[in-house]
Amino acid sequence: MADGKPTGAPAKDEKLSSNGEGMNSDLSDFMKEQYQQQKASGRIAATDAIDEERAAAFYKRAISESSRMNQEIAKSHKKLDDLHVEYGSEIFEQWRQEHAAQVLTSHHAELVEASQPVTQ
Repeated sequence: MADGKPTGAPAKDEKLSSNGEGMNSDLSDFMKEQYQQQKASGRIAATDAIDEERAAAFYKRAISESSRMNQEIAKSHKKLDDLHVEYGSEIFEQWRQEHAAQVLTSHHAELVEASQPVTQ
């Protein structure tokens, strides 16, 4: 943890890729720190069947899965953006209102409506 920032954290002006790859270093550092803290606090005893090799394999799987999920999120956002371009904001607003009328109580519909940005 240099300069009060976790090792591997992106610089303030460094942009993360749309698939979130820049976050993997922070995730890895967080997992390693948590593992070391649990070992140091006695939550993971030296006699436990958790060895460094298994921990490294776990980190690798967790980071891989996190990266995959970030890619799926980016893909979903792109699809939504493409639909907004294709159909326009007015159609999306109509769909949102229709959906709200079908599934939300009047109280919840009011809360959703209040949370929407004001359009001019």
